[in-house]
Amino acid sequence: MVDFSSDEARDVVFEQRGPIGIVTLSRPERKNALTEATYRQLRRRLEEWELDRSVKAVVIRGSGGVFSSGGDLTWSVASVGAGAKGQPHAARKAAFELVYGVQRQVKLYAKPYVAMADGLAMGGGAGLLVHGQYRIGGDALALAMPELAVGIVPDVGASFFLPHLPNRYGMHLGLTGARLDAADAMHAHLIDYYVRSERFDIVLDQLVEADFSDGADEAICEVLAMNASAPGAPSLKAHSREIEDAYDASSLAEALSRLEAGSDWAREQAAIVRRQCPTAALIAFELLKAPAEDVEAALIQEFRAIAFLTARPDFAEGVKAVIKEKRAPNWLPATLEEVTEAAIAPAFAPPPGGGDLSF
Repeated sequence: MVDFSSDEARDVVFEQRGPIGIVTLSRPERKNALTEATYRQLRRRLEEWELDRSVKAVVIRGSGGVFSSGGDLTWSVASVGAGAKGQPHAARKAAFELVYGVQRQVKLYAKPYVAMADGLAMGGGAGLLVHGQYRIGGDALALAMPELAVGIVPDVGASFFLPHLPNRYGMHLGLTGARLDAADAMHAHLIDYYVRSERFDIVLDQLVEADFSDGADEAICEVLAMNASAPGAPSLKAHSREIEDAYDASSLAEALSRLEAGSDWAREQAAIVRRQCPTAALIAFELLKAPAEDVEAALIQEFRAIAFLTARPDFAEGVKAVIKEKRAPNWLPATLEEVTEAAIAPAFAPPPGGGDLSF
């Protein structure tokens, strides 16, 4: 049975086939950007399937050759950015509690959750992939956390999962917004399996027909093992030493100095970081130094940082410049050197007027 479950738009489609609950992000004309309606429907259906004994596992996938480009920025600006300035703190906080609550729900889901990602998997879309128990990447996977480019920090639990990556890859990904293909994503421990895109439907059909009598995990692992392939050589591996050496630094200034003294590739990465929002970059560096205690602690700290950053003009400027006008943003302050420790201190404290996030 297929359930579009939306009077507004068919942003997400739910279907149960045998023992598998299937989520299809179905907004390909907007690269499956995640809206408030999508998150609300996801939350409700995941809750229902978690309690439904006939559902043994959940599969989430995208449509139109894309997994998800992340949160819909029109909604984000209206709910937490410049367009929300007239809203009380409680209303803005509710938007975070919805988005972050679903990401937490995925991470802590009681049943096997299989994410099948091809094409873009960015921001919130990356979260719906990376937090899953079984994470599959296809031929066109492009996994990234590009938030600094629009004046905010990697969130949806990134301060938990990025610092856990080997070789300081998490810091590199968070600061540069680099896109990883399946080979690099597997090398960085962000996905578990590479499956050729042409086999995605075959995998789903086999999961539907699988024998779950000996346990869901056994059945899923058997299907994935039969269909997985070697993804090829990861390009990221060649730069692992430079990345680790640079981001072992105690400050972002020192990390960039080390990169700028390195190879052509390293200098290019430093230049990318310097083009990012300076205030957000310094906050991100602090968030990604070491992993948060757990995903909830990460989301609470990210809420503090994002609440601080979205109240500043850089977020609106970043969205306008990068998304709408396709130009370089005019950040304020314009350089890393102009941002003081005192200026970013409020990003690590509970927001005024309403306190911390709660689950």
